[in-house]
Formats: sequence, structure tokens, C-alpha cells
Amino acid sequence: MTRITTLPGACEDEALVTYVTLRLDGQLIGLPIGQVKDVFQVQAITPVPLAHPALIGLTNLRGRIIMVFSLAGLMGLDRPEPGPARLAVGVTWRGETCGIQTTSVGDVIEIAAHLGEPPPRTLSPVWARHARRMFRLNDELMIELDVTSLLDMPPMLAA
Repeated sequence: MTRITTLPGACEDEALVTYVTLRLDGQLIGLPIGQVKDVFQVQAITPVPLAHPALIGLTNLRGRIIMVFSLAGLMGLDRPEPGPARLAVGVTWRGETCGIQTTSVGDVIEIAAHLGEPPPRTLSPVWARHARRMFRLNDELMIELDVTSLLDMPPMLAA
């Protein structure tokens, strides 16, 4: 995360929302900054036998053992092979820190709140279940995902 960009359409006294951006299967995703604690590189992961496929395993983050989930797995997609960086977004869920691994983390951006639109009805059911709203950026769409709804699915509650 290297820069903050205020996108066109925002006025100085207008309410802005801030997102950490990442990509899943080529789609730009925004996680509300208030739900993100940090971004970290996963060093080593210990698999959990018989766990849901979205749970990659456990890792040590600054002396604490945390669960690491695959964003693709949480969205019902095939888990991609992790790249050399193995980046994860640290989030707080039910009072605990956990990581959501993704293939790439982008920038932190600010967008005028009024530019958000409800997800279209044509969005696939899995995406629609976790999408709060969408933003039309200069050259693509960004989907705001609700981290809590992703992790509150029944298989994750058993983790």
C-alpha cells in the first residue's frame, strides 16, 4: 500500500470512504479500512487437518497464532497457488485477528461515499452475498466486500 488517491467526483467537504484494494481472479475488491488491521507477508503455514478448504492453516503473526483463510476459498472459487510474496490482510473477526490471503494487495484509496451503488442483480449469488456496494472507477469496477459476512459463514464458524 503506497499511496492514497482521492478519485474524481469527490468534493472537499464530502464524506469519503477509505478502502484497502486487492484483486481476486482479476476483479478489483475494496475492503473497508476500518475492518483491516494490517497487511503482512505470511512466512510459514501449518495446515489444519479436516478443516474447511477455505482455511489454509495457522501462522505466527508477531508471536500470536492466527488462522489464515484463502479469499478465493471464502468466495467459493478454486484456491490459486500462492505467489512468492504470500500476502495476507489482517482483519479482526469475533475479537480475534485472522488473515485473509490474496494474490495481490493494491493501494489505499478514498472514494466519495455517494458514488457507491447497490450490487446489480446479475452478480453471481456468491458475490452478491458478500458485496455491500460497487464503485465505478476510472477504468473498472470495484466491489466492496463485507469481511464479517465472509467469515460468518457456517463452515468458518466451526474453524
